[in-house]
Amino acid sequence: MWLYLAGVSVPDRGLPSGWYLVALAARLVAVIWLAVTVWRTAWRRVPADIEDLTPEETDPLAGPLERVPDALLVKVV
Repeated sequence: MWLYLAGVSVPDRGLPSGWYLVALAARLVAVIWLAVTVWRTAWRRVPADIEDLTPEETDPLAGPLERVPDALLVKVV
């Protein structure tokens, strides 16, 4: 964006409008791909009660927070 704006204010430098459009389209595609990837990962996970799971069925994405109870932390500064 800043290269495009620099080209508008000073014609000698900056990004031409065509390349700016390509950069915007590439960014839009990347954001959409990221959103779809996150959605698909969340959608594929099967919800289950943690108490009903055997050690073989544990959540591979939980890591060190697996089987840790939820806690509320309020910090007043």
